[in-house]
Amino acid sequence: MTASDEWEEMHLTLDGWVNGSLQYDSTGCIRVEWPSDRVLSVKKSVCHVTKGDASSDAVTQEIFFCHDDKDLVINVLIRHGSPRFSV
Repeated sequence: MTASDEWEEMHLTLDGWVNGSLQYDSTGCIRVEWPSDRVLSVKKSVCHVTKGDASSDAVTQEIFFCHDDKDLVINVLIRHGSPRFSV
């Protein structure tokens, strides 16, 4: 049985999306400080398990609001769109 557990974080700031910490099977975990001006953070996780000829994927996204002004967050999201993950 083989397993892959990769994840990546993206942070939304007033200027757009910023790369955050990540974990890839090929590179291990790389920690990045959160931007001080983030209004929203998203973590995408991908778990892939292979056992014999069978395989399965589980993909999750966790959303963290980092600013109390929800209207501001929505307006910044509209301006910059969704994050573009590599995993």
